[in-house]
Amino acid sequence: MSIFLQLPIEILEYIIDISSRIEKEDDTYFIGWLYPEHSYVHLKSIALTCRQLYTICAPYLWKDKEFILPRDDDQKGEIIGIHMATDILSNKGLFQQHRLGDYVRSLKRDLMNSPHYKLDDSILMAHLVSNLQALRIDFHPTPRLEGYGLKYFAQYCPHLSELYLSNCRDTYDDFLSLYDYQVHLQSLTLIQCSIKEHNLEKISLLKTLKTLLLQELTIEPLLVRNTNIHSMSMDIPVHPFHYHSWDHGITHSLYQGLIEYQHLTELALKDPMSCRIIYTITQYSPYLEKLSIVIHDEDPYDVTCAIIAISRLERLVILSIEFGMYGFTRENELLQCHASSGGWHLLATHLPLLNTLNILSNRVIVRDDFLSVLLHHHPHITNIMIHSITYTTYHKYRYNEEYSHIIRTHYEHECQQIESQWDLDRRLIRHECDLLHARCVRRGFHI
Repeated sequence: MSIFLQLPIEILEYIIDISSRIEKEDDTYFIGWLYPEHSYVHLKSIALTCRQLYTICAPYLWKDKEFILPRDDDQKGEIIGIHMATDILSNKGLFQQHRLGDYVRSLKRDLMNSPHYKLDDSILMAHLVSNLQALRIDFHPTPRLEGYGLKYFAQYCPHLSELYLSNCRDTYDDFLSLYDYQVHLQSLTLIQCSIKEHNLEKISLLKTLKTLLLQELTIEPLLVRNTNIHSMSMDIPVHPFHYHSWDHGITHSLYQGLIEYQHLTELALKDPMSCRIIYTITQYSPYLEKLSIVIHDEDPYDVTCAIIAISRLERLVILSIEFGMYGFTRENELLQCHASSGGWHLLATHLPLLNTLNILSNRVIVRDDFLSVLLHHHPHITNIMIHSITYTTYHKYRYNEEYSHIIRTHYEHECQQIESQWDLDRRLIRHECDLLHARCVRRGFHI
């Protein structure tokens, strides 16, 4: 041990950094939040060895932190026993001159237990983690009566580059602070959030995003007075959510504005949309390495051309395409993929760096040699998942995107050939069942 401790500090830091890193099990998914990076248990065992190693480990021990808001029904005694996050972050570390908050680089705030929390705590916490680089806040789904506190982290954390938010509404222009304070965001994840249209346009102008993940993102609705609002006393403050409102999704022009000005390498759009977005993506984000998208489009020409457009993304490593629409439960319901097999064949012969391919659909038509062609052109591919694959032997046309009527006709011929094959298979199965039934009757079996 004494020889080990004589190594230069830089080498000791490197050894601790590498040895305590958490290995990511799978890099094929769009997680949006990749923290913590180091194992707290492993770091703690090293830090308890001696004072020198503790001093080296301290920054890593506080690098990734998570704080959970107590529930409203927690007993008073339990709450008193919980140290306030701001009290913890304001303390100085053992043998350290810096506050513990100075070491925090990624912060996760779990506010799912209650919509009620003090903005003063958010202000103080933002001050204490001034070196913060990645922020995740999971809010309670119930709308708040005041702001969400995002602007304080935008104001007091100049190094903030990654932001993950869920259940955040833009009623009080929290998102506008990202533009007002010119936050250099490189990664943005919004799950079940709403945002005002002009604020989304402002965020588009930052031009710094490399990773973008959006799921159930809606435009903050216009507020229209409820018809029975006159029955309420005018002396009572009226919250905006006493009004009727209509959330609506992001329009294509807003998506285009958001994608056009960025330099995206990872993009996940988890809400069903038409194939027009594919053309926007391939035009303005040619260097994508990861792409996940949900398509709701039934025109064979548009869907086939979208697949052909994706095949031009030469740096693509991970591709996930789902064909679906929102059901009554707000979850995606799988639909048929209306792309002709020629589009998928073209994709199988391109994308030289492709490592993972996921296709989710009720039925996807591919040529009978699709998998062999895909494996031949991608010898290093490790993950292939295709739902409800249907093979066709109709190989008569090489694709040209200019001839929409030919693509549609080709798709119709493929569907007819598949239906004819299914009819033949059903007749053969029925014939076999009749023979089996007659044989059983002759042997005296009761059916």
